Amino acid sequence: MALLSLKNVSLSYGGHPLLDGVELHIEQGDRICLLGVNGTGKSSMLKILAGEIKPDEGEVVRSSRLRVTCLPQQVPTELDGRIIDIVHPDPDSHDHLPHEAEMILSRLDLDPEAEFATLSGGTRRRVLLAKTLLGSPDIVAFGGRIWTFDI
Repeated sequence: MALLSLKNVSLSYGGHPLLDGVELHIEQGDRICLLGVNGTGKSSMLKILAGEIKPDEGEVVRSSRLRVTCLPQQVPTELDGRIIDIVHPDPDSHDHLPHEAEMILSRLDLDPEAEFATLSGGTRRRVLLAKTLLGSPDIVAFGGRIWTFDI
């Protein structure tokens, strides 16, 4: 069984369908890249996969306990504070950073105490990636790409 399937999914905003009868089946280990010019529905399809929006028609079938995360295309302007506050917003556990968060921040070469406002654009994207990877998601969607992970 696929981790996640779209069956005859359609989505419109106002008039012309953005997605029309889309079929997609994501299996464990798949690496998928969505290609298309701006405005053709790539981000909308990723939002459907992540469960952020619902299609107008069709069915989204998820395996049980599936965790999908989506890295936003744009860095949200309202983010503020230390990296750790953004990646792992539970203030009760900052004294003893969970091993997973510590490992992700280390691998992405991020200082948990650094202030987000002082970071370059590329480093801000790495902070968002760290937040997206926390919790061991099964599927990560970002920048028109879909990755599955063997947990």
